[in-house]
Amino acid sequence: MKWIVIRFGILILLTLCLFACASADKFKEGDWEYELITLDGTTAAKITDYNPVGNPPQTLIVPEKLGGHPVSQIEVGSFSNYRHDENWNTYKIISPKVLVLPAGILAVDSDAIRFSGLEEIRIENGINYDTVDGVLFERMTGTLIAYPYGKKDKTYVIPEGTRIVGSEAFNGDVNYLEEVRVPETVHIFRKGAFSKYELNLNIPESMETIEERAICYTTQITSASPRFQVADDCLIDVETKTLLTMFDRYDGKNVRTYIIPEGVERIGEGALNLFICNRLIFPSTLKAIGKFNSIIDHKSDNLIFPAGLETIGDYFSVYGVKKLVFPSSLRSIGSMCFCNSSDLETVEFYEGIESIGWDSFTGNKNLKSVILPESLREMPDYKYDFLFSDCPNLMVTVLPDSQAEYYCRKIGIPFRYPGFGLWQVDSKEAEEILSLSGAENVRIRLDKDTLELLYFLAGTAETKEIFRINWQGQRLEMSGGYMEYLLVKTYNDNGDLTGEQLILKTVDAEMHLTRIEEEQ
Repeated sequence: MKWIVIRFGILILLTLCLFACASADKFKEGDWEYELITLDGTTAAKITDYNPVGNPPQTLIVPEKLGGHPVSQIEVGSFSNYRHDENWNTYKIISPKVLVLPAGILAVDSDAIRFSGLEEIRIENGINYDTVDGVLFERMTGTLIAYPYGKKDKTYVIPEGTRIVGSEAFNGDVNYLEEVRVPETVHIFRKGAFSKYELNLNIPESMETIEERAICYTTQITSASPRFQVADDCLIDVETKTLLTMFDRYDGKNVRTYIIPEGVERIGEGALNLFICNRLIFPSTLKAIGKFNSIIDHKSDNLIFPAGLETIGDYFSVYGVKKLVFPSSLRSIGSMCFCNSSDLETVEFYEGIESIGWDSFTGNKNLKSVILPESLREMPDYKYDFLFSDCPNLMVTVLPDSQAEYYCRKIGIPFRYPGFGLWQVDSKEAEEILSLSGAENVRIRLDKDTLELLYFLAGTAETKEIFRINWQGQRLEMSGGYMEYLLVKTYNDNGDLTGEQLILKTVDAEMHLTRIEEEQ
């Protein structure tokens, strides 16, 4: 027992020191490239590349030592079917079927081993790792590290005693696997643990943690866990109210409408990764959308985000949609969102949005109209990371003297102001609020500097009164006071514009104006 405790302590110490190492120049020995690192005062070798001349042997044995130093680490991507010659020209090699790791290896993850035809991983008397039926495990943590890409079993039963399924353990490049059976001893799925199409998976009652993006593309999930529940083709963490993944039933021909259940407050990272649908309906409870989500919408011209949505994370993509309508609750959009969407034509924000991340809305060749409100304050100001880059047909609507106007002027984005044009005033409101008793066809024309009041009185020509105005945020300031204004657009369930109204508010009353003509 004392020996086990000492050995366990040494392993912990080695793990803590693993990345506290001094890098050095790279060396080459045979087909192996490596660098020397320092672990707890001892020099060791870290493999950085395996680059054979010709094809490797069917059983590839990783050397115990390189340059006279023990091999303790393997860098991500060291083993792959794609190699390079001395001029860095890429060529393909035939994958080995068996990879034998040295017993002293201390750090390796699944992303280091990318041989497509690899059927088995072996290690004997490993300090930190074991292999069971050709699958690599980390002993101390009980983590399943790597399932070989070319292993030919259609069903894999994770051994009893395994506690964690590690990151990228069942990568999308796993060729033959159709089902994974998970025992009750497993408590954690790490990010990327299951990223394979058409994989059947069970979640045991014992499950405690499923990290975001732990399950991607999987088409069939059953769950015995009270926390992680399956409903309407969705896997939901009911404790955090997060959608973890949505089952993509697209078969190459048929697409359908998907509904995210009410109660979900967050769409997790990658939960909708390249998700294909006729239409996606968000719940009214939704507050946040995580990073790396994308939707391919085959039917809806318009995508309306629900009232209450507050944040959209980086790299959110939408394809097949012509119009995006964001709610007034939205405060921020991350970087690289809504890029290269060839169908996108219109984007509408309401007051409330505060920041948009770098390179968002770039490369949209057909984007014609975007409304940016006065509340928008944070926009990227880097040399190459501007919003709306490469959108040749775009016209942006901004408020006078707003941060958005300043941004458009600086970057050279064409813009115009909202509410400009001719509006009809209700005759009753004209009489009560403007004291125009008996006036007919009362209209208001707005531009950047003036408000024109136009009307007819019985037996007279058209009367025109002109007032100098100054746009300040949501106010129109003029001599003797100000009016607050609000431009309101209404849409049907399909996102089609059904009405547009300008509301002008004084201290005592408000007028509702209907658009007659928009300034071009």
